[in-house]
Amino acid sequence: MTADQDGYSRSTSVDQPDARISATVSQRCLHLQLNNGATLNAFDEGLARAMRYHLHKAADDPRIDYVLVTSLCEKSFSSGGNVRKIADLYEEGHAARAEEFFAIEYDLCAFISEFPKPYIALVDGYCIGGGLGISANGQFMVVSEKTLMAMPEAGLGFCTDAGMSWVLPHLRGKDGQADKALGRYLALTGRWLNAADALWCGLVGYYVPSHEFPTLEEELLHLQYEPGTAAAAITNYLSRRAQLPVEQASLQKIIQQVDEVFSASSVAEIMSRLQSGITTHRYGTWAQEALSAMQGCSPTALQGTFLVIERSSKCANVRSAVQQEYRLGARYLCHRSDFRNGVRAKLVDKKAFKNWDPPTLDEVDMDTLYTC
Repeated sequence: MTADQDGYSRSTSVDQPDARISATVSQRCLHLQLNNGATLNAFDEGLARAMRYHLHKAADDPRIDYVLVTSLCEKSFSSGGNVRKIADLYEEGHAARAEEFFAIEYDLCAFISEFPKPYIALVDGYCIGGGLGISANGQFMVVSEKTLMAMPEAGLGFCTDAGMSWVLPHLRGKDGQADKALGRYLALTGRWLNAADALWCGLVGYYVPSHEFPTLEEELLHLQYEPGTAAAAITNYLSRRAQLPVEQASLQKIIQQVDEVFSASSVAEIMSRLQSGITTHRYGTWAQEALSAMQGCSPTALQGTFLVIERSSKCANVRSAVQQEYRLGARYLCHRSDFRNGVRAKLVDKKAFKNWDPPTLDEVDMDTLYTC
């Protein structure tokens, strides 16, 4: 089976369980536990199919009222798609298989955003790339002081995906309104977010200390409520258990400057504004870190990321956004040498890559990007 032309695969004919995802039912809750610790719960086609299999069954099962997703890996909720394996597929001439993985993953993320029953993700550790796709796209997301989140795709020669190209530009800025500039900032720099930052901008809904997660999980599995009131019961329970992080949200302190810079109409202008603010000492460490991160990215990936955020911010929903991600990312950016080289440099060689093709923003083939 190959991916549909519209950018996602809805066919579930060969979806099946996978031992790396434990699925159990407790009372009226389906509990999915990610158990692929060797890769920090990185997703491949088998895992994506298995999760989609269980969710589709739960959606249609009147005995299941809600879904709880947790991780058995101490360090990580999910490190996202297994990009090393994906890069190898493209390099070895198996692009169709790689594209099919993206199609399945993106359909899974879209389905989570549309899931007809309460969907809860308990995120206690790393949550990267597609890990956010299977958590932030759901109705309820709980984090701890151990949680660190990022969308680092531009640094790998790729672009923001897993539905996050829609989520990021809809995050709340300084006035509590959707702030596309903030979304661009997070996408183009791959900045890490802790629990305080994620709560402040609305990426997550609840914070609970890590040592309370076992109790939280157990009580959610055995929640008591009247028939038809599961969502309200979950909301009330999480609201009672939620606390404020000890750390302060650093995003709140810099959001005005972030908006000044990342509201620019192009990647080149964003980098120019960062450099100007650094040179004049108007901007602090955050700007130097942002500029350094962008300078280390593939110029084509930066342009592609800017474009996918722009397009997806105008989409009606996550499902429409993943179509943009698929066409621009899976069918174009991943076919380029920048993706393979970026993955190898960052994840295998553990060093910066400098020989991007082309090496500058001015040389990027924008005509091809626009036609994706």
